[in-house]
Amino acid sequence: MTSVRLGGKGRHARSAPLAARWLRAVALVGAALLTGSCDEDQDLPGDRGDLGEGNFVYRCLGVNDSACASGTALLPQVLAVGGRFDMSFAVSSGPAPAVISPASELVRRDNGAFEVLKAGQFALLAVTGNSEVIDIKHLAAAPIAEVRVQRDKELPVARLALAPGEAVTLGAVPLDAWGVTLGGALTYTWRSSSSAQVSVESLPQLNKVRIRANAAGAAALMVDVAGATFSVAVEVGATQDNGASASDGGADSGSLDAGVDAAVTAPPGDAALADATVDGGAS
Repeated sequence: MTSVRLGGKGRHARSAPLAARWLRAVALVGAALLTGSCDEDQDLPGDRGDLGEGNFVYRCLGVNDSACASGTALLPQVLAVGGRFDMSFAVSSGPAPAVISPASELVRRDNGAFEVLKAGQFALLAVTGNSEVIDIKHLAAAPIAEVRVQRDKELPVARLALAPGEAVTLGAVPLDAWGVTLGGALTYTWRSSSSAQVSVESLPQLNKVRIRANAAGAAALMVDVAGATFSVAVEVGATQDNGASASDGGADSGSLDAGVDAAVTAPPGDAALADATVDGGAS
């Protein structure tokens, strides 16, 4: 098993920085690829470590992680800046090493979980009780560029067309600038730009929200997440297809664009938005 000591006796071991030691682990990737890995490890859950000594198992923190329906999921391709997650390491036999992060400004360990602080690439280490790095996993993080909503298994959309009186439950889908769905648990706050047209009926802090179309007209379903505000255009009484592709977000509508522009340009403390904010009420 390939390993690198993180600590030990002697002055040099105590003074060597953690970042330098995990860089030594990266240098062993080629050797690990040449020697291969044990066949019994192939059935372990999770994603193979870069050194091939075991699997890193991504774990969701609650229901607000778009990468997880529940429990454990495959490692997301990209994590959201501001997202939280946990990770364990699985081996075929023996005690499971702990997963830690080397000193980095991109990710930190906080209250038993990892929190992504900045965009970029970072590494997580699998470390034994003897302070040996036996595997490493490189991850990517990006800021949220857009939030779309998804109903059941339909494509995520930036525009919705609802009939008066129609109520739907929608899930938030955070995307990066290239349209990749971002993983990590996030805190969402939903509100409507016009409760006369669209009202929020469920707890607004979840990634899923239940909304109801009231009177005909245009409104914006707005969501605050990771320090930014995003909006989904909603037109009540419209006839365009709700199943529009993620690339176009639905058909254009002059009245709809006007309503969304007004909502997006309103400052966060605007009274019109404050009146539309929903603070609670279970679905």
